[in-house]
Amino acid sequence: MRKYNDTGKWEASFPATNSQSMKAKITDLAFIERLNNGTDISQECLITISLAQPWRKSPSEELACWKLIAAVIELSEIDLVLFEMERIGWTKKNGSLYLQENYKKKMRQELTEIELREFLDYLKSLD
Repeated sequence: MRKYNDTGKWEASFPATNSQSMKAKITDLAFIERLNNGTDISQECLITISLAQPWRKSPSEELACWKLIAAVIELSEIDLVLFEMERIGWTKKNGSLYLQENYKKKMRQELTEIELREFLDYLKSLD
Protein backbone atom coordinates (compact mmCIF):
# COMPACT_ATOMS: atom_id res chain seq x y z
CA MET A 1 0.00 0.00 0.00
CA ARG A 2 1.15 3.48 -0.62
CA LYS A 3 -0.09 6.93 0.23
CA TYR A 4 -0.06 9.81 -2.21
CA ASN A 5 1.39 12.63 -0.12
CA ASP A 6 -0.02 15.36 -2.35
CA THR A 7 -3.63 14.13 -2.02
CA GLY A 8 -3.53 11.99 1.11
CA LYS A 9 -5.23 9.14 -0.77
CA TRP A 10 -4.20 5.51 -0.43
CA GLU A 11 -3.62 2.95 -3.16
CA ALA A 12 -3.11 -0.81 -2.92
CA SER A 13 -1.99 -3.48 -5.32
CA PHE A 14 -3.53 -6.94 -5.29
CA PRO A 15 -3.10 -10.15 -7.27
CA ALA A 16 -5.18 -10.60 -10.40
CA THR A 17 -5.25 -13.37 -12.97
CA ASN A 18 -2.21 -14.83 -14.74
CA SER A 19 0.22 -13.73 -11.99
CA GLN A 20 -0.49 -10.10 -12.74
CA SER A 21 -1.34 -7.46 -10.18
CA MET A 22 -3.77 -4.57 -10.25
CA LYS A 23 -3.73 -1.24 -8.45
CA ALA A 24 -6.70 0.67 -7.14
CA LYS A 25 -7.42 3.56 -4.81
CA ILE A 26 -8.84 2.66 -1.41
CA THR A 27 -12.19 4.28 -0.56
CA ASP A 28 -13.03 2.34 2.64
CA LEU A 29 -13.07 5.26 5.13
CA ALA A 30 -12.65 3.13 8.28
CA PHE A 31 -9.69 1.33 6.72
CA ILE A 32 -8.14 4.63 5.56
CA GLU A 33 -8.41 5.97 9.10
CA ARG A 34 -6.52 2.91 10.38
CA LEU A 35 -3.84 3.44 7.72
CA ASN A 36 -3.52 7.13 8.60
CA ASN A 37 -3.15 6.22 12.29
CA GLY A 38 -0.27 3.87 11.47
CA THR A 39 -2.13 0.71 12.51
CA ASP A 40 -0.43 -2.51 11.44
CA ILE A 41 -2.47 -4.07 8.66
CA SER A 42 -2.47 -7.77 7.88
CA GLN A 43 -1.61 -8.79 4.32
CA GLU A 44 -4.33 -11.44 4.64
CA CYS A 45 -7.56 -9.67 3.70
CA LEU A 46 -10.55 -9.76 1.45
CA ILE A 47 -11.30 -6.74 -0.69
CA THR A 48 -14.43 -5.58 -2.46
CA ILE A 49 -13.66 -4.03 -5.81
CA SER A 50 -16.07 -1.54 -7.36
CA LEU A 51 -15.85 -1.26 -11.16
CA ALA A 52 -17.30 1.55 -13.24
CA GLN A 53 -18.79 1.01 -16.66
CA PRO A 54 -16.24 0.85 -19.50
CA TRP A 55 -15.33 4.21 -21.02
CA ARG A 56 -12.65 5.79 -23.20
CA LYS A 57 -11.35 9.32 -23.63
CA SER A 58 -11.34 9.07 -27.40
CA PRO A 59 -12.58 6.56 -29.98
CA SER A 60 -9.00 5.46 -30.72
CA GLU A 61 -8.34 4.36 -27.13
CA GLU A 62 -9.18 0.98 -25.62
CA LEU A 63 -12.09 0.72 -23.22
CA ALA A 64 -11.10 1.04 -19.57
CA CYS A 65 -12.90 0.75 -16.23
CA TRP A 66 -12.29 2.78 -13.09
CA LYS A 67 -11.70 0.41 -10.20
CA LEU A 68 -11.84 1.26 -6.51
CA ILE A 69 -11.29 -0.76 -3.36
CA ALA A 70 -14.64 -0.17 -1.71
CA ALA A 71 -14.13 -2.33 1.40
CA VAL A 72 -11.30 -4.17 3.14
CA ILE A 73 -11.90 -7.06 5.54
CA GLU A 74 -8.89 -8.27 7.48
CA LEU A 75 -8.94 -11.98 8.18
CA SER A 76 -8.15 -13.43 11.58
CA GLU A 77 -5.98 -16.51 11.94
CA ILE A 78 -9.14 -18.49 12.73
CA ASP A 79 -10.58 -17.32 9.38
CA LEU A 80 -7.35 -18.28 7.63
CA VAL A 81 -7.51 -21.77 9.12
CA LEU A 82 -10.93 -22.22 7.49
CA PHE A 83 -9.58 -21.06 4.13
CA GLU A 84 -6.63 -23.43 4.36
CA MET A 85 -8.85 -26.34 5.39
CA GLU A 86 -11.09 -25.68 2.40
CA ARG A 87 -8.04 -25.40 0.11
CA ILE A 88 -6.82 -28.88 1.06
CA GLY A 89 -10.30 -30.41 1.14
CA TRP A 90 -10.65 -30.85 4.90
CA THR A 91 -14.04 -30.76 6.58
CA LYS A 92 -14.58 -29.27 10.03
CA LYS A 93 -14.64 -32.86 11.30
CA ASN A 94 -11.14 -33.47 9.83
CA GLY A 95 -9.93 -30.32 11.58
CA SER A 96 -11.54 -31.30 14.85
CA LEU A 97 -9.94 -34.77 14.74
CA TYR A 98 -6.52 -33.22 14.09
CA LEU A 99 -6.97 -30.80 16.99
CA GLN A 100 -8.00 -33.60 19.36
CA GLU A 101 -5.04 -35.77 18.34
CA ASN A 102 -2.43 -33.01 18.49
CA TYR A 103 -3.71 -30.48 21.04
CA LYS A 104 -6.38 -32.37 23.03
CA LYS A 105 -8.87 -29.67 21.99
CA LYS A 106 -12.05 -29.93 19.92
CA MET A 107 -12.38 -26.44 18.43
CA ARG A 108 -10.08 -23.84 16.88
CA GLN A 109 -11.38 -21.27 19.36
CA GLU A 110 -9.84 -23.30 22.22
CA LEU A 111 -6.31 -23.03 20.82
CA THR A 112 -3.78 -20.60 22.23
CA GLU A 113 -2.31 -18.05 19.80
CA ILE A 114 0.82 -20.18 19.46
CA GLU A 115 -1.17 -23.37 18.84
CA LEU A 116 -3.37 -21.60 16.29
CA ARG A 117 -0.28 -20.33 14.43
CA GLU A 118 1.24 -23.85 14.49
CA PHE A 119 -1.99 -25.34 13.13
CA LEU A 120 -2.22 -22.70 10.40
CA ASP A 121 1.42 -23.26 9.41
CA TYR A 122 0.79 -27.01 9.28
CA LEU A 123 -2.24 -26.55 7.00
CA LYS A 124 -0.29 -24.20 4.71
CA SER A 125 2.44 -26.83 4.37
CA LEU A 126 -0.02 -29.40 2.97
CA ASP A 127 -0.66 -29.66 -0.75
